[in-house]
Amino acid sequence: MLKPLHDLVVVRQTIKPSELPGKRRDRYESHRAGDRPTLSVWARRTLAWHCLPHVVFYDAMMLHEPMTLVTDYALGALCVVLAIRMRSRGLPQNRSDWTAALFACALAAFAGGTYHGFLPWIDDTVAAVLWRLTLLAIGWAAYAAVVATCRAHLGGRQGTVIWIARAQFGIYALAAIASGEFIAAIIDYSVAFAFVLVVHVWAWHKHGDGAALTVVGGVLVTFAAAGIQAAGIAPHEAFNHNDLYHVVQMAGTALLYRGALTSARGSP
Repeated sequence: MLKPLHDLVVVRQTIKPSELPGKRRDRYESHRAGDRPTLSVWARRTLAWHCLPHVVFYDAMMLHEPMTLVTDYALGALCVVLAIRMRSRGLPQNRSDWTAALFACALAAFAGGTYHGFLPWIDDTVAAVLWRLTLLAIGWAAYAAVVATCRAHLGGRQGTVIWIARAQFGIYALAAIASGEFIAAIIDYSVAFAFVLVVHVWAWHKHGDGAALTVVGGVLVTFAAAGIQAAGIAPHEAFNHNDLYHVVQMAGTALLYRGALTSARGSP
């Protein structure tokens, strides 16, 4: 649902509302006074017709955090492309789990980008659902990465670890839904990817698996991206820490994909 339109009206400074002719001024003042808390599409068109060109509606044009939306959507698009490419190869089970992780990452990016871009325009309930969907998708991506790692490198020992990962995801999901705090996501995927890092370092050291080393690089870049976000490092006021996080995470995602795709120890 859209929020009341009077929250979204922007007046060009080329002319003051008091200078609007007759009916246009009356309609503008009535609207700004809140006499119409919610407007139908027909009412919007009527108001726009009488106030334009001096009153411009940006609810369809101006984004809340445009660069965050763009970089989030770019990350989501990259994840979708990589997931489709991996799925099209007819790959073994562990890489199918990496495919699930990529699709979950895409969902998190698209939902998060929509939340950041359109937050002032959407109903509070819808915003809360979008944000929690983002958190849950992040948790699912982390869980799928752990399962993929287990199936690729742990053999018969994977069952116990996968059950622990399921329990962790369940606890995280409850915490994320209840609190809506991003710190829960940071803790969850930090623990998950620390496990992924350790196992792939072991696989590289023991078996000389170059693909495992590529995954290690992807995890380290992912941690660097999380550090940028947590530290609030922003190169420019129009390119904040979230935007930089998304760009760096794209590099980490590409490395994870490459490592999973070329793994020499994929399960049959």
